[in-house]
Amino acid sequence: GGWGASLGVWAGGARTIFSGPVSVDPSTGAARVTVTVSLLLILLIAAAEVRDHARESEIYSLLLFGGAGALLLAGCTDLVLLVVAFLLSSIPLYGLVGIIVRTDSAEAALKTYLFGALFGILLMLGAVLLYGLAGHPGYEALQAGPGGAPASAVAAARRRGSPGCRVATGAAAGPVRGAGAETGGRRRAPRR
Repeated sequence: GGWGASLGVWAGGARTIFSGPVSVDPSTGAARVTVTVSLLLILLIAAAEVRDHARESEIYSLLLFGGAGALLLAGCTDLVLLVVAFLLSSIPLYGLVGIIVRTDSAEAALKTYLFGALFGILLMLGAVLLYGLAGHPGYEALQAGPGGAPASAVAAARRRGSPGCRVATGAAAGPVRGAGAETGGRRRAPRR
């Protein structure tokens, strides 16, 4: 089934599934093998601590959800799926950190949750901005550049960058030139 398809992709080319948001290619196949082997190693290492634990089934479920999120992260070709996969791979981690009760587990779970929430919000903000500039959540649209984006948004992206910042605007991207670029972003006073 799935392993045969994974091994078949090693020799073949890339293809997308589910109408495009997930890519199946050699790197995705490598991620499948890596995530599966990693999950098995985690279970072997933690077997003594997990066995006969009151929450044993929850630990296995959280590990599988985190693994599924990691697999989606490896193969996503869409910004929306990127955000969903990030959340699917990170949220189970919050539960896993605090599921075994120790003196520092509650503090560790809270810190992991707060950092994860911060980075999740930053990822969502970036995805929304890229979607707004490209007009489509697919990576192909992002690769083509912000061609359909409003000129003011592209100019703001260029202006916020450092001198020499490159923003793809079609076939080739070059260094930022124009109003204030040669003076490091500072405007010169008009001559009288």
